[in-house]
Amino acid sequence: MNDSRRAFTARAPFGHPPWPREHGAWAMLIVPLASGIALGGPRPRHLVLVLALLLGYLALAALRARLRRAPAAGSGTPRAPREFELQRRLTRWAALYGTGAAACGGLLLYATPALGPLALVGGAVAMLQLALVRRGLDRSLPGGVLAIAALALGAPAACLVARGRLDAAAWWSWCWSSCFFTGSLLFVRSLLRGRADARLATWSCAYHLALTAVASVLGQPLVALAFGLATARTVVLWRRRLRPAVIGAVEAGGALTFALLVVLALR
Repeated sequence: MNDSRRAFTARAPFGHPPWPREHGAWAMLIVPLASGIALGGPRPRHLVLVLALLLGYLALAALRARLRRAPAAGSGTPRAPREFELQRRLTRWAALYGTGAAACGGLLLYATPALGPLALVGGAVAMLQLALVRRGLDRSLPGGVLAIAALALGAPAACLVARGRLDAAAWWSWCWSSCFFTGSLLFVRSLLRGRADARLATWSCAYHLALTAVASVLGQPLVALAFGLATARTVVLWRRRLRPAVIGAVEAGGALTFALLVVLALR
């Protein structure tokens, strides 16, 4: 290690903790988890579950950032000392977050062994996400839908911790959360990436209309109302040029409304 790299390492072995800036992903993690806690009834063990999911998400985010900064295999591109150390910091933080998540997860599995299958599914999806990062596909539409379905597992996990079993409400909460945030992903991309092509906006409207109809046919009027409001949002803001901050505010309000209506529908 040369002098500059050694000096940089000595000054800050960890540095500032990495914090994901994808605000939509935070909503995708928090809303299903909060819905599951509300459906099952709050329990002290939910604090451990929240910590396990939060630390696990932070560990995965740090590893994704680390992989994105890694030079392509065989490229021969040299890494500057600061870039080298930044990647090492991300690895250290991922290990720290991962250790905390494993400890919390171990406690939960000891108290509720039935969480094992959900933990295995979540871990498998996390590995697949890292493989997609290596190929530059993690931000593709299929990659986004996969991440949404995995993050929504917080809903059945919270219900399982509270009730000791997975009932219909737990699975409906996961299903509707996955569907809602998939629609949110389509809507946001139709605003940010589909301005020159109306197809994505059309798919977004059709998707939300279909979900509204399905929820109505299944006899869940409050869920149908939640998707109906999402459909109205999609139609009113059709291909408009909005600032990212405005889009974020609209999506935050929609997510909160959705969570409230789904909890009321499934309780």
